[in-house]
Amino acid sequence: MPKNNVHLYNLILEGKSETQDDNIKSVWQKHRKDISLESFRRMFFLWKRANVKRSDAPKMDIKSMVQDLIKKKKHESIESISDALDVGVSKVRGAIKELSDVGHNFTINGDRVLFSSHIPKSEPVKLDVKKMSSGFYKFGAVGDNHMGSKYERLDVLEALYDMFESEGIKVVYNTGNWIDGEARFNKHDLSVHGMDNQIRYFVENYPKRKGITTYFIAGDDHEGWYTQREGVDIGKYAEYIARQEGRNDLIYMGYMEADVHLKAKNGETIVRILHPGGGSSYATSYSIQKIVESYQGEEKPHVLLAGHYHKADYLYYRGVHCVQTGTTQDQSPFMRKKKLAAHLGGWIIEFHNDENGAITRFKQEFIPFYDNSYYKKWSYKFGEKKKSAKI
Repeated sequence: MPKNNVHLYNLILEGKSETQDDNIKSVWQKHRKDISLESFRRMFFLWKRANVKRSDAPKMDIKSMVQDLIKKKKHESIESISDALDVGVSKVRGAIKELSDVGHNFTINGDRVLFSSHIPKSEPVKLDVKKMSSGFYKFGAVGDNHMGSKYERLDVLEALYDMFESEGIKVVYNTGNWIDGEARFNKHDLSVHGMDNQIRYFVENYPKRKGITTYFIAGDDHEGWYTQREGVDIGKYAEYIARQEGRNDLIYMGYMEADVHLKAKNGETIVRILHPGGGSSYATSYSIQKIVESYQGEEKPHVLLAGHYHKADYLYYRGVHCVQTGTTQDQSPFMRKKKLAAHLGGWIIEFHNDENGAITRFKQEFIPFYDNSYYKKWSYKFGEKKKSAKI
């Protein structure tokens, strides 16, 4: 093997390209086009096996490199990724599985790796109402918390969970936008930047009460912006981080919407948790009416909990009990510019159903909050993290 090639091989090892294969091509183009690329590549690997110990080789973050190759669609087969990174096929498969387990939307189909920024609809959650209190169900509902925003109201969110706890509530449904996400137009409204930082901020600061479990969905906007850009199932990733931090009270239900099936003796009651899209309409209830109108007869839930619009409203329409869950974020500059009000607060909802799952009684209670000056004026404790406003 020519000695003058050793210098070129070291250039490959020290290269700055994303993959070793890119480094090989770069060095070959500059110095050894007198032979074929395949011959040069083969010579390099023969030299490397004979001269470079594994412990001397540069440390690679295989997961990050695999993720980058798949997302950029440079390689779409296990074998091609293995060749590009000069690692074993089993290590590539292991890296893809680890990425998938924490929420990255990669799947393996034979030797092919598939990547998508679209998250499939989740399977419905099934609960047995009889075990919970024989035909009676009571829960809390919140949404649009926008944690990580300068306009978040953690004092409101904490106060709501204090009330849920005092009312004996065991389940709270969150209709999405629990973090503010990051886009070009909201960067200056953020107190926490970056996907991982926002997720950890959410896990560390979202209210935790003994005996209360929060079931949450992810919106297609805000936290969903990370899904669209990074191809990660952001809710699944948040749940993974929560488990790492010892929080078993945060359970991810699905992307954009999820159904809860409450079993009754001869049927079931369906509660749909939804984070729709689009802008606010001229009337508070109009967007929700159009959503319910779009459902075919058998698609309708018994109860619809909807976020996104930052509005609090109850509507009984086409046999569906519709609740807009409000927000725990003050009016942001974007909302002020669009002349959109923020309805601060959350809900306590309870209903009775019969043996067929039909709702026979339904009661909703909205718990409103106000801007900061209200609590300061009346000397309420205000703005302390992890402590509720005294109301």
